[in-house]
Amino acid sequence: MNKITGSTKVPFGAPGSKGRKLCEVSEEFLNWIVRKLLDTDKHAWAIAAKKELQDRRENKRQMRAEADLENAADDFLRKHNIDPKSFR
Repeated sequence: MNKITGSTKVPFGAPGSKGRKLCEVSEEFLNWIVRKLLDTDKHAWAIAAKKELQDRRENKRQMRAEADLENAADDFLRKHNIDPKSFR
């Protein structure tokens, strides 16, 4: 079997998930894959789903950190009577 990545189309599941890329399916479906397929002959799907969930969590953390940094910069500019929108 080829390595399963986020770009691999899911060959099973409900019509809303089947045929979609692993990176496009819901977190609920990814969690289901991890729970149901880990101890089966399709465990590679569970491992890939778990990695996708981890990647999404990391992406969310990075996005929050970037938003926090942007908010801090905006606050700094406002404190110095500068409109942050003038930099965008």
